[in-house]
Amino acid sequence: MRPLHGPVSGLLAALLGSQSLACGPLRMAYYEYPGLYERQPGGAEVGFEVDLRSAMEERSGCRLEPVYLSSKRAWLDMAEARMDLMASALQTPERARKFDFLLFARTRALLLIPKPVPAGLGSREAFEASKARVMIVRGTSYTPRVSAWLERLRAQGRVSEAGDMPSALRAFGVGRAEALLIYPMALVGRETDWLERHQLQDWWPEETAYGGWALNRQTVSAADRQRLREAAESLRADGTLQRLGRRHFGPLAVHMLK
Repeated sequence: MRPLHGPVSGLLAALLGSQSLACGPLRMAYYEYPGLYERQPGGAEVGFEVDLRSAMEERSGCRLEPVYLSSKRAWLDMAEARMDLMASALQTPERARKFDFLLFARTRALLLIPKPVPAGLGSREAFEASKARVMIVRGTSYTPRVSAWLERLRAQGRVSEAGDMPSALRAFGVGRAEALLIYPMALVGRETDWLERHQLQDWWPEETAYGGWALNRQTVSAADRQRLREAAESLRADGTLQRLGRRHFGPLAVHMLK
């Protein structure tokens, strides 16, 4: 038999290549957040989520194709079945009704303010009674009591929004708001002198939130979702998840990993 050449051989190679995948390729949305996912000036991608993606690909046999989007756009694409997975996704009751979640981390919202604490901003009630503004990242979800607090401020025109956390930190730094609502990993990599000039207010200690990867039930098969879930449990069981956490979050990892 003569060897195949040209378009026919190329098509056959493509078909064989696609059959060799255990699952995927799956489109996976990322958005920029300190410690989780950052793009360096030369284009390199770094962060906990980048290394976790590589470990999950190896352990599950799934090909995961990263797509860089804003958080708001990523959730829209998930809802409209244009995206298969989303990294750094906070689980909420509404989202859990639509998507499966692989939970890797726990956290809660904190308020970042300058130090010394400005007069009248030392408590949640005092802040709400003042005219101070709070900065948030557009598209971020919060637990019910935090959301209700934000809605009261929003009704008074006291909430400013940025497209991502680096932009929010810059805007807060130049005084566009008196406070910044954050999750603790946003401070990963900040220098000591910067941290000493600010203070974190823990006003909602009873509201722990959980996050990880959101899997789209509309576009990812039940078998592939189970494959990814088993890979995640395997990474947790053998300590890989904890090692990645310590690499990127340092001492914070023990408080963050689920």
